[in-house]
Amino acid sequence: MATSTVDTATPRPRVTPEQVLTLIGLVTLAVLALAFDLDIGFVSITIATVLALFSAARHKGAVSQISWSTVLLIGGVLTFVFVLQEAGTIDYVGRP
Repeated sequence: MATSTVDTATPRPRVTPEQVLTLIGLVTLAVLALAFDLDIGFVSITIATVLALFSAARHKGAVSQISWSTVLLIGGVLTFVFVLQEAGTIDYVGRP
């Protein structure tokens, strides 16, 4: 009586260069933000820009799908709140 074995193992997906760069970017973000106390927002946007430059052709359609009106709205509100804080309006209104 012969037994047959069937190879049911699925091949492992290969790691792409974009995935390696993303992992390097995440480690760099953690090191720069935690060890060197840099602004995490600025560092993350810089790393995202560098990652986008490395694979610009692959993701060229992503920019057209961004809701720019929402981005501008959030940016405007954040700027307005920052100006109010710098002028002392938030503290003035919050005092009893």
